[in-house]
Parts: sequence; structure tokens; C-alpha cells
Amino acid sequence: MQNLNFSKIKKGSLIILGLLYVLVFFTQCKKADITPAPAPPASTTGQGLFWAASDFGCGNITVTILGSSKLITSPYTTTIPSCGASGCATLDLSPGTYSYVASCSGFNWNGSITITAGTCSKIQLTNGGGGGTTPPTVTTPSTTFLASQNVNAASYGIVTTEQFTISTTTTFHFRLASQYNMQAAIITPSQLANFTSMAAFTGYGIFSNQFGTQVVTLSPGNYYVGMRNTTSGPNKWSWELDYSYSFPASDRVSFYDIYVSDALTYATNVKFWRPFKIESGVRYFLDGCNINTEFYIIPASELSKFQAGQTFQYYTDYYLAGGGSPGFWEIRLPLGDYVLVGSGTGQSTSTFRMDRWRVN
Repeated sequence: MQNLNFSKIKKGSLIILGLLYVLVFFTQCKKADITPAPAPPASTTGQGLFWAASDFGCGNITVTILGSSKLITSPYTTTIPSCGASGCATLDLSPGTYSYVASCSGFNWNGSITITAGTCSKIQLTNGGGGGTTPPTVTTPSTTFLASQNVNAASYGIVTTEQFTISTTTTFHFRLASQYNMQAAIITPSQLANFTSMAAFTGYGIFSNQFGTQVVTLSPGNYYVGMRNTTSGPNKWSWELDYSYSFPASDRVSFYDIYVSDALTYATNVKFWRPFKIESGVRYFLDGCNINTEFYIIPASELSKFQAGQTFQYYTDYYLAGGGSPGFWEIRLPLGDYVLVGSGTGQSTSTFRMDRWRVN
């Protein structure tokens, strides 16, 4: 009888079972491969990008569509940016055509933008084109009418007068700085004799043993600017009668506030300072007069040197020697912090005022 080899039978069976397992595995993989993957959902929104190639000097630009706003802060490049770029205004919107408005101090834009699903629509805001408005004009007003600086009066009762005539109702800024007590006013011819004889008088913008700045509106007619010394000894004064300035409509400005204003008296080498900030979309005008005072405009970083009596840097465009300082200046400096400073060169007084006008 022949003996059976069980080990060989067992090994052959295992081989057959293994082949069947591999066949089933590949059959299942093949079925999975032919099942298509689901397509990604189609985009239902698009984007609108707003940018500017240069800084218009008006601060951040606000872009608004359907009550939603974004800011253009600093994307100032001639290369067209991508949606979502830093500094640009990018808005996510459903497909359609939308009206937009954009603005900063002194500039306004408006127009429409068409949004397509899954795409980025781009609009450049330009100076005078591409939906932009023409920038405002920059007019320097003329304020000079009458002035007399550093007048010396030797004794009590010294009187000076200057006659003028106006044909229309006119508003003036009447400024006076004096070392010691005096009287000043704008008077009519009927009061001239009283004024020059040191008698009682009536007038407009009267300074009686005081100084500073007054705003005076006069009707058409003849007038005198009168000054008289009421101090027992020598005196010295400076005065100005300046037009109240205005601007053409194309400048697009409106009065904002009196930013800095003072009337001071001080001795030799006494120092004073008035900090101020240059901001975007604002124009600054300074005027005044003085006796024995030197005015400067300096960077805020130079203030400690000025206070310590050290050499300091100042802006030569805003320096004027004599009683007419600070002159009528529009302060045009980069954005930042500055200081109006002054110091006495003798027994001193000064009056000065800085106005701010907002660019609309």
C-alpha cells in the first residue's frame, strides 16, 4: 500500500487558497478605481479689489459697497496687486454689478464694479481719472492790510494814527503787542481829536492796557488805527490790521478750529513752547506779532535742546526777525509732531494764533 504525503497536500492547498485571495483583492480594488470622485462645489462669490498707485496725502481711503467698508491703507505701487493683498481693499461679493463710493480727506470717488463668481475684479483709484475727483486747489490767501512794528514811544502821551478807507463791509484781525501799558483802537474821524488829546473816546477793537488779537467787522467808511502811550516812561509796540482770510470754493476747505492761541509777556531769555501735530487732510495757518521775541518752528525731537539753551535745528521757512513774527505762514511740513517755540530778547510780549482748516 502506498503511503500518502500529507505535508505536500497541505502545502498545495495553501497555495490555491492564496491565489484565490489575491484574485478577490484585485477584483475589489478594480471596482473602487472606476467609481468617480465627487466634483468640488462651484464658487458662488467673487472678489472686488480697490487700490491706488500713489499716496494722495489724504490718509486711509474708505471703500464702501452695500454698507460694507474696507480700507486702502498703503498699497501704493504701480504693479497691479492681487486680491487680498495687504493694504488693499478687497470685498467678497455675490455675482452682479454694484455701485461703490470711496473717500479720504479731500478726495471722493464713485462708480460701479462687476463681480463674477470665482474671479477677482480690480479697480484703481486715481488722481483725476478712473473715477477719481480733481484734487482741491491750494490757494495762499492774502491778509496784509496795514501794519507797523517796533514803534518806540519816548514818553507818556505819544500818539500815532494811520488813516484808511474801506468801500465794503470788511472783517479784520486786529493784533497788538506792547512792552507796557498803552491804548489802541480803530476810531472814526469824529473821535480823532479825543483820541489824540488823551481824552475819553469810543472805537472798535479797543485795547486798554492790554494786548492780543481781536476780530473786528467794519462797515464802509473812513477810519483811523490809533495808538497812544499810557505809561509814564518809554514804551514800544507792534500792531497789525489783517484781512480775515477766505478761500475759493475749489480749495474745498472749511474752518476747523483755533488750534493754538496766546498773548504772553515775559522777560529776557524766558522761553515758551506750544506743541502741535501736522495731520492729514488739514491746513495750518499761523500769524501774530511781537516785541523783542524770536519765534521758531522745530521738530518735537529738538525741544529738549531748545529748553536747555543748546543749539537746535529749526525750519528756516518759518523764521522771521522783528516785530512781524510769526508772520502769516501756511505751515506745510510732513505729517508728525512739531513745536512752536519762542524766547525773549528783552522785556517782551507777543500775540499769535494758529488756525486749522479741514480739507473737505
